[in-house]
Parts: sequence; C-alpha cells; structure tokens
Amino acid sequence: MAERPITKTNIARDLDPEQARLAYSIIQSLLEHTKVVSDLIALMAQTLDEDTTKALTQTPVWTAYLDSRARWIARAKMWRSLRRY
Repeated sequence: MAERPITKTNIARDLDPEQARLAYSIIQSLLEHTKVVSDLIALMAQTLDEDTTKALTQTPVWTAYLDSRARWIARAKMWRSLRRY
C-alpha cells in the first residue's frame, strides 16, 4: 500500500483540530529538544583536542547523528512551510 504524500489537504482531512494541535506541539517539542542537544554537542566538541575530535567524527555514531540531524532539519522546514497555510 502506497503512503499518501504529506500535503495540507491530507493533514486537514486526517486530523481534527485538537489532534493537529497535539501533533504540532509534540513535533515542536522534539525539534526544540534536538536543537538543545545539537548545541550541547557543539559546546562539548569545543573542549576536545583536535585528535579526539577527528577520531570522534569518523565513527558510525557521528555519521548517524549527522544523518538524523539533517532529517530533523528537513522535517522542521516542511512543518514550518505547512504551518503557514
């Protein structure tokens, strides 16, 4: 079964206003938390020496973090654009 694309029409049809507000507040909280975690990681990275930083950023864990962060940024942009409607 193919998933329907996310559009303002599909969202409006699938969620009542209370559900939409709840979903938005959850997403907003997750985005805020992700930004705080990203800022904390950046601050912590500033305290590492160059060799440690290089070793850390070449791990699969770091790659997964960057991939996840990029997906959240993309989702945040999408939600902000949908919110305008």
